[in-house]
Amino acid sequence: MENKDPFMAGHSMKVASFAAQLAARIGMPMAETRRIYVGALLHDLGKVEIPNEILLKPGRLNDEEYRHIQTHPVIGAEYLSRWPQLTVFRDIVRHHHERIDGKGYPDGLKRDDISLSVRIVSLVDAFDAMTSRRAYRSAFTREQAMLELRAGSGTQFDETLVTVFEHCLNQSPYQLSIR
Repeated sequence: MENKDPFMAGHSMKVASFAAQLAARIGMPMAETRRIYVGALLHDLGKVEIPNEILLKPGRLNDEEYRHIQTHPVIGAEYLSRWPQLTVFRDIVRHHHERIDGKGYPDGLKRDDISLSVRIVSLVDAFDAMTSRRAYRSAFTREQAMLELRAGSGTQFDETLVTVFEHCLNQSPYQLSIR
């Protein structure tokens, strides 16, 4: 994926690292923390099927392009279905764009229908996307990204996770970092 889109360089690794650290911070079992880590590495797998002219478009996507981008979670989950040992990560790949309020995609899941593991990956995916430069915009600062996460708390993101994530980013000596 990163060979296809230079703006994705390191994205999956950062999301995996942040997600595993957040999972550990809230006391998730080690086995689930590892599953979250690998699932987060794979979360954007379906983007390999999205044309570069959409992925690398410097401006805003039109409705058709946006609908095309929205297919990547389903495509990624279908890829994983081909290998029985990878199906354990399908939920993370398929649902990482679902929202607490049910306005996400591809399935419009709401609150408790979205696993805690997926909610973790969704939150840190959004944070890393905001704090990374993209073809269509400059990177947000951590503070700007946290403002966006707080604004989406309870609608897009799990409220408790936003609070814990912000605490982790700001607390010393514990800092979320890339390992």
